[in-house]
Amino acid sequence: MKRASFKVLYLIPALTALFFFDDLLLVILVKELAVIELSSWQYALVLIVLFAFSVILAFAVHKVMRRAPSTGSEGLVGGEGTIVGRREDLWLVALRGEIWNAEGTGRLRLGDRVVVRSMDGLTLTVSKI
Repeated sequence: MKRASFKVLYLIPALTALFFFDDLLLVILVKELAVIELSSWQYALVLIVLFAFSVILAFAVHKVMRRAPSTGSEGLVGGEGTIVGRREDLWLVALRGEIWNAEGTGRLRLGDRVVVRSMDGLTLTVSKI
């Protein structure tokens, strides 16, 4: 079994249990305090709906957790930008609405499209696309 599917095998049921038992406690509290008068089959129906919602929510959380980072230094690596200028020995690269200092690999010129290979502090390492 792959490692990723092994994690899913435990993550989805664990998240489902977490979400469902929280809702179950709320339903028990509502029933014991007689906040809403429902018959037994109505309480059962509410629990079934809450369980289904918990499973859907667990899959949604898992999907969000699998996404690649879109912010921070991890989100910049692999991003594409344009060389817009030069300052001393660094290039200026427009990337996601910001201007970044960049060191280039290979021959670069103004207007070239580049991809970010790595980041060291606030300086990007870029190469021509």
